[in-house]
Amino acid sequence: MKILVCEPIHEQSLAILRAKAQVVDWNEMPGADLHDVDGLIVRQIPITAAMMDRMPSLRVIGSHGVGVDNIDVAEARRRGIAIVNVPFGTANCVAELAFALMLAVSRQLVPGMDAIRGNCARRGAPDQRGLELTGKALGIVGYGHIGARIGEIGNRGFGMSIHAYSRSLTVLGAPVGVCTYTSLTELFAACDYICVCVPLTEQTRGMIGARELAACKPTAILVNCARGGVVDEAALLQALRAGQLFGAASDVFVSEPPTADNPLLSCPRFVASQHIGVNTEEALMRIGNSVASDVLACLQGKEPRYLYVGKEF
Repeated sequence: MKILVCEPIHEQSLAILRAKAQVVDWNEMPGADLHDVDGLIVRQIPITAAMMDRMPSLRVIGSHGVGVDNIDVAEARRRGIAIVNVPFGTANCVAELAFALMLAVSRQLVPGMDAIRGNCARRGAPDQRGLELTGKALGIVGYGHIGARIGEIGNRGFGMSIHAYSRSLTVLGAPVGVCTYTSLTELFAACDYICVCVPLTEQTRGMIGARELAACKPTAILVNCARGGVVDEAALLQALRAGQLFGAASDVFVSEPPTADNPLLSCPRFVASQHIGVNTEEALMRIGNSVASDVLACLQGKEPRYLYVGKEF
C-alpha cells in the first residue's frame, strides 16, 4: 500500500501509517511518482479531478478533520473513491477557540495589546469598556458536534441560554433547554453572542450577509468557526463600520491565510486567527490517529469507523 500525506500531521499518526504502508509525505510530494498511490490524507489543499488524475490507483481520501469542502466529493464518488473524515475529533478544540475569540472581542484584548505595544498612554475607561458572557443569550448556527459542545460550555460555564438554528434540529427535535429558530434573522435578533459552526456547502455559502447582520443587537458579537465562505466578509465589514454589532472574530477566511490588506483587520473590534481550530496537541493526535486508522482500514478491506456520507447542519 502507498499513502500520500499531503500536509503535516501528528508524528504518532505518521508512525501508524509507516508501520503498515509506504508513505509519501508533504516534503516528497512535489517530485514524487503518484500513479500507484492507493490512499491520501489531506488537511486543506484542494483535491480536484485533476489531482485525482495523477493517482489512477486512488481508493480512499482521508480528510484530516470534519470538513470535506476542499475535496471534489462528487468526482471522488464517480470514480468509486471512498472518503473518510473525523466528525467527532474536533468538537472540544474548536469550541474552546470559539470562547477564546468571544472573550478576546468582549474584553477588547487586541486594541489593548496594540496600545501597549505602541507605548500609548493608558486608554480611557470608555475605550476599554467590554462585555460579560455570563447570563447572555448564545446563538449557534449549526448544532452539530461542535455547536453542541459550544452550547454545553456556554450553558454550564457561563450560565448562558442556548439558542440554535440548525436544519437537523427541525427534524430530530431540540435537546432540552435549547431554543430553536426557523430563520437566521430571528436568531440574530435574539442573541448576544452568535457562533457559526456549519460546514461549507452550496446551501451554506454566503448564508450570513447584510440582512442577518442588520438584525443584530448593537451589543452582539459574531464568531465564525466554520469556513470563510459562510459569512459575507464585505457585509461583515460594513456592519462593523456602521456599529451594527459590538464586534466580531473569525478563525477562517475566504482567502487563506488572510493578508494584512484584508480590510476586516482594520476594524479595532475584529479579532482574527489563522484557521487554528484543530491546532492543539491533543486534537491533532486524535484526528491524525483516527484518519490514519480509517484510511488503512479501507485499504485493508475493512469497515472504516467514519465513512463520509454527507449530512445536514
